[in-house]
Amino acid sequence: LGVSAHGIIILNQLSAGASKISSTLSIMKEQAQRLKPFVVRNGRQTHVRFLKHVFARSDRSYNRGDARGHVRDHFEAALPASPFGVRQRHQSTIHALNQWMNDDWPFFYAGRMVFTPVITPGVVANAIVELEYALAHGAKAVLMRPAPAWGYKGPRSFALPEFDPYWKLVEDSGVLVVIHASDSGYSRHWNEWEGTAGREMLAFAEPLRFTQTLRSYHREIVDTVIAIICHGMLWRFPKVRLALVENGAGWVPDLLKHLDFAYNQMPQAYPEKPSETFKRHFYVHPFHEEDPRDLIKLLGADHVIFGSDFPHIEGLADPLSYIDELRGLPDADIAKVMGANLMQLIGV
Repeated sequence: LGVSAHGIIILNQLSAGASKISSTLSIMKEQAQRLKPFVVRNGRQTHVRFLKHVFARSDRSYNRGDARGHVRDHFEAALPASPFGVRQRHQSTIHALNQWMNDDWPFFYAGRMVFTPVITPGVVANAIVELEYALAHGAKAVLMRPAPAWGYKGPRSFALPEFDPYWKLVEDSGVLVVIHASDSGYSRHWNEWEGTAGREMLAFAEPLRFTQTLRSYHREIVDTVIAIICHGMLWRFPKVRLALVENGAGWVPDLLKHLDFAYNQMPQAYPEKPSETFKRHFYVHPFHEEDPRDLIKLLGADHVIFGSDFPHIEGLADPLSYIDELRGLPDADIAKVMGANLMQLIGV
C-alpha cells in the first residue's frame, strides 16, 4: 500500500478494530509515565524489558511478526514507521527500541514488510554502529527525525561534512532514509512567542492558535531539507535517497522556488540548481488534503508516494480511496504513486 506511518503496534492493531486501538492507546498512556526513570537509572536491557512491557497487555497476534500471516496477506508491501527521535543522551533507549523491534518484528519480514529502525545521529561513531546493527539485521530503510543532531557540544546539521562517514555507509548500503515528522525540538521557539517557557511539545494536545499556525508552516522539514541540500551532503553522496513521510507536500513548490532564488543570488556556490537536487533525491508523501496532481507535475510520478496512516487524522477511513485523487493520470503513474515507487525504494 505504501507508507503506513505512526508506529508499528498501532498500525498492526488496525485489523482488530477500533476497540483494540483505543485499548492500546490507554495502555501506552498509562505505562509511558514510567519511561523517564528507566531511561535515567537503568541500562540497555532494562530499556528492552520496559518497551516490551508497554505492550504486554495487547493482543500478541498483532504485535509479533510470526503471528500476523492473516494480516500481512491483505497487502503487497508496507513500511510502518515509528516517529521516534531523541537526543544523544538517549542513544541506549533508541538501541533498545531497535532491538525490541527486531525481536518481535524483523526489519524485513515475510518479503514485504519493511520496518524502520531509528538512527539518532548526534555522535557520528554511535550512529554508524547503530546503522551497522540495522543493516546486519536486514534493514532496508532507517528513520531519522527532521531536526539538528544533538551531540556533546550541542546541535548542528547532520548534513555537515562531520557526518560524511555515516552517509558513506548509507550510500554504500543503498538503505533508504525516511525523514518522518517528529518532535523536532521547535517547541522552544513557539514557547518564546507564546510566553510559555518550558511547555512540552504534545502532538495531540489541544492546540494553541499561534503555535498550530506556526507548526503548519512546516519549518521543521523545510529547514531540514535546506540543510541537507545546502550543506552539500547529496552532492558528496549522489546515490543517497530520502523519503519525506508525514510532512505533507504543500510546502514543496515554494521551497523549490526559494532554493533557486538563493541559487540565483550566488550560483558560484552551487554545483547545480538546488531544485534539481531535490527532484533527484527526495520522495514525497503528500497529505490527502493536498492535490497530488500538482505535485506530480512538479516532481514527476516517480517521486510521489502514497501513505495510509490510518487511523490518524492524516489518513483516510478507506485508505485505498486515495486512488480517486489520482483519476485522470495515466495508469502507469497511478501504479507508481500507489505502491510501485515505494516497493522500488525498499527493494520488494
